[in-house]
Amino acid sequence: MDPLGNARVVRLKEHNKGKYLVANNDEKTLKQGRDGSSVNALWTVEVVDGQRYLRLRSCHGKYLTASNMPLIPRGRCQRVVASLPDRKTSSTEWEVEGEGIVRLKTRYGQFLKRNGGIMPWRNSLVHNNRVRRSSLWEIEVVDAEAAAFEEEAAAAAVSHHQRSASDSAIVKSQAFAAIKFPNLAGLKLKRSGQDEGSRDVC
Repeated sequence: MDPLGNARVVRLKEHNKGKYLVANNDEKTLKQGRDGSSVNALWTVEVVDGQRYLRLRSCHGKYLTASNMPLIPRGRCQRVVASLPDRKTSSTEWEVEGEGIVRLKTRYGQFLKRNGGIMPWRNSLVHNNRVRRSSLWEIEVVDAEAAAFEEEAAAAAVSHHQRSASDSAIVKSQAFAAIKFPNLAGLKLKRSGQDEGSRDVC
C-alpha cells in the first residue's frame, strides 16, 4: 500500500514551526527553512516494495537517511542526513504514521524531528525515540507539472554554471599561453583576445 496515495513529489513542513525540510547544496546536510519554493525543498517519493515504508530522494539524488552519528558526543539524538549508500538499507526507509499531520518513523521506532537546541545545531534534523511536537510534519503534495518545471529550471541553472566555469577556464588557459610564448607581438595579440573573452564571461 502506498502511504501517500499517488503522491510522487512532496514537501515536508514541520508542523510546530512551519519550516520546510531542505537539502543543502553540499548534498549531504539538511536544514529547515521557511521558504518552500526552492527545488531543494522537493522530495521524490519511492515506495519500498509496495509496503508501508518509503524513501525520500532529494533534488541531488540523495536519500533522507537516519544515520548512527550522534549530533553531539554522547548525545541522545542521531543525525539525519542525505546520502547515497552503495546498497539501499533500512536507514533510508521511513514509515508515515498518522494522516494529515504525521510522524515519519524509522523501522526501529525512531522519529524524524527538528533539533531545538542552541546554535550551531538549531534547525538541524535528528532522529530518536522521543515523541515531541517537533516530530510532527505536514506533507504537501506538489503538482507533477510544477515539480517537473522546477527540476528543469534547476538543471538549466547547473548547466549555465558549468558553461560559465568552462569559459573561465578557457580565459585562464589563454593567459597561461601568453606567458609561455614571450614573443612581444604575439603576447600583445593574445592579451587583446583575452580581454575580449573576459567580457563574454558573466
